[in-house]
Amino acid sequence: MKELISVIIPVYKVEQYLNKCVQSVIGQTYKNLEIILVDDGSPDKCPQMCDEWAKKDDRIKVVHKKNGGLSDARNAGIEICTGKYISFIDSDDYIHRTMIEKLYNLLQTNKTDISICGYKKVYEEDNDFSCEPVKEASVIKVYSGQQNFDLIEEFNVNTVVAWAKLYKRKIFKTLRYPVGKIYEDGYVVHKYLFNAKSVVYSNEPLYFYLQRQGSIMAQN
Repeated sequence: MKELISVIIPVYKVEQYLNKCVQSVIGQTYKNLEIILVDDGSPDKCPQMCDEWAKKDDRIKVVHKKNGGLSDARNAGIEICTGKYISFIDSDDYIHRTMIEKLYNLLQTNKTDISICGYKKVYEEDNDFSCEPVKEASVIKVYSGQQNFDLIEEFNVNTVVAWAKLYKRKIFKTLRYPVGKIYEDGYVVHKYLFNAKSVVYSNEPLYFYLQRQGSIMAQN
């Protein structure tokens, strides 16, 4: 059996998006997953929806906690995960059915600590939210040591966000997201790049990033 991968999904006020997100994860071609839904004290129907998903798929674990923000929710998932690898998905986004498998293969083939894929922006007004076939990647680059930091300048958004990546769990042995910060990813990107011996990047857009009003990334 392939190695266990933990997929951590923080959940807060996303009841109209959550099902699509979870469906895209349970439908992955890579099956040996531990799917952790972290209910961050969501005041809507999300807590019940998380529990219903756990009844449908025994790979799903649910954490109900007091609201502490995105960082706190991710940290809660890190604390209980048992996979050798970790991937984060925002609960209003979704992923291509091959994303986890391709990130895993990239990491294994290139013997790196982190693998990164490209992403595609999608919009609430779009009618087609299907995970359409994705063309083969045209760019694959491997970085090591000090070169890891070149990723920040070269690919910007792909690098400084938590999602669209697969990490060896050891990267987060002493690393956690800062609670109470906006754009919290930017506070740790240099740390996980420092912790990684090498990183592989593919521009294949396997992560579907929803543009919606009210999200953190939509704010000034």
